Amino acid sequence: MGNICYGCFAALKGDENVCPYCGYRLHEDTTPIHILKPGTVLNQKYTIGKTLGEGGFGITYLAWDNNMQTKIAIKEFYPANLVRRDTASKNSTKIYTITTSYREEFHTGLERFVKEASVLAKFFNLPGIVSVKDFFYENETAYIVMEYIDGITLKEYLKRKGGKLTVDETLALMRPVMESLAVVHRSKMLHRDISPDNLMLSSDSQIKLIDFGSARYYDAQSDQSMTVVLKHGYAPIEQYSSNGHQGAWTDVYSLCATMYRMLADKVPEEAINRVREDSLASLSSFVKKIPKNVESAIVKGLSILPDKRQQTVEELYRDLYMSPQGMRVEKRNRAYRNINKFLTRMIAILLLFIVCAAVLWIKRDEIREFQDRAGGALYAVLAPGKEEAEETERRMQREIESEAEVTEPDTKEADQTEDLAETDIVPADQSRPEKVFVPEPETAQEDTSAGTQSYQKMRSGAESVPETDSAVVKVKNGRLNNIVSDHTVGEILDMYSDREGTWYTYEEAEGTFVYYEGLKNGEPFVLEFEVYANDVFKLTGAALNNTVLERYSDFFQGILDSLGF
Repeated sequence: MGNICYGCFAALKGDENVCPYCGYRLHEDTTPIHILKPGTVLNQKYTIGKTLGEGGFGITYLAWDNNMQTKIAIKEFYPANLVRRDTASKNSTKIYTITTSYREEFHTGLERFVKEASVLAKFFNLPGIVSVKDFFYENETAYIVMEYIDGITLKEYLKRKGGKLTVDETLALMRPVMESLAVVHRSKMLHRDISPDNLMLSSDSQIKLIDFGSARYYDAQSDQSMTVVLKHGYAPIEQYSSNGHQGAWTDVYSLCATMYRMLADKVPEEAINRVREDSLASLSSFVKKIPKNVESAIVKGLSILPDKRQQTVEELYRDLYMSPQGMRVEKRNRAYRNINKFLTRMIAILLLFIVCAAVLWIKRDEIREFQDRAGGALYAVLAPGKEEAEETERRMQREIESEAEVTEPDTKEADQTEDLAETDIVPADQSRPEKVFVPEPETAQEDTSAGTQSYQKMRSGAESVPETDSAVVKVKNGRLNNIVSDHTVGEILDMYSDREGTWYTYEEAEGTFVYYEGLKNGEPFVLEFEVYANDVFKLTGAALNNTVLERYSDFFQGILDSLGF
């Protein structure tokens, strides 16, 4: 490849000892004998560069795609407790098992390595997961070719930011990771090694989870194999045991431990040390004005017992982002997106109109000439037919006038008399009834029934509610306006929910909001009400299964319909 730097693959001009672009020392061969030397070519098209990282089950290299002329990352399956390699020997690149008894375990791990590559290849477009580009066998082992993320680890980023981040930045960074990891979990694949070391932050502030599934490469279920991949403080209690029951909740713990570190500048106490006495410090002691739902969600995810945590990443996501505050932020973002779409369409229509007008203006002389030619041709075709039609019309008019001179006796009066004989006679002093006027509820006669009184009270109280949406559901004294008077809104929602719902209040500069959270058919739903004076509140939003609904009034009406109201 000529004179290049194996630390960044930049082209060099002379015989520098240190790369002027990345600081890599060019002529110092300090590579351990079990690691491929820089300059080694794999699969006849990938040139190996410096080592990016080494774990218990693999080595990751910076590499260069000679065909595509781009930087890539290559992960080699190298379970250090099972195999060896001596780059100083004749077969310098091939690996071999330490003993023949390890061969079966090695091939079991190799199969899992291949499975990881095939699974991750399906998630090429997930924003929070590193993308797989290629896979091949060589040197008695296998390799995964991945995208190279030009950036730094989250661990290094935290150092540069003074140790910790704000709540908003933490949630923004971790959101794509959780969204992508939830999709991967559906393929029954876990990461089991989530930490700031395995999260890469690119130069354009995109974060991605790397080294995915490293704990799965070797699964002999021995204490040694499980201990190798433990990151103390980030691993849950079930990873300390060879027969610990692991699932999505295992990655939930590591995600929450990572966010704890991002917010508090402190790694959580090891799970195994918290069994007898949980000494985990509260996040509020490190972070000022942390939202309660964020703190409680992270603390729940760091529960020692697996069944006390969120069981899926989706649950953790809902607790963090679909809180009252998150729900309102999502509504605002959706409104902004709708406005942007509308403006984009209007601009496109305006540009199209301008282009059409410009074309018409430029071609105005040609259009006028065409109109003149078309008008003359049309007149030539229609002129003879027009004269014949006028002559026919004049002839018919003369025939009608001649027939009118000889008419039969007037029978109009006789026809009227005959019609009267066949119809009912209405006396002169009676008239047909007019439409009956039905007064509005405000002017109707007063009814002393409880339902009507409640209805009238709601009508009077509802005047203080701003009319922002004609379809909005208004409530007075806890009861629906002119829909259901025998039950409060809470009773109606509890009748609909599979479990008794939870009410909570959220104060914001825009006003006071109350929220009802229930569960229907395994899907959580949330209804948002804005509170006004005179004990009046109105429905202003809804979410179903972590998705904010635009037609929230229709959703509420569906609840009433299902209950027969």
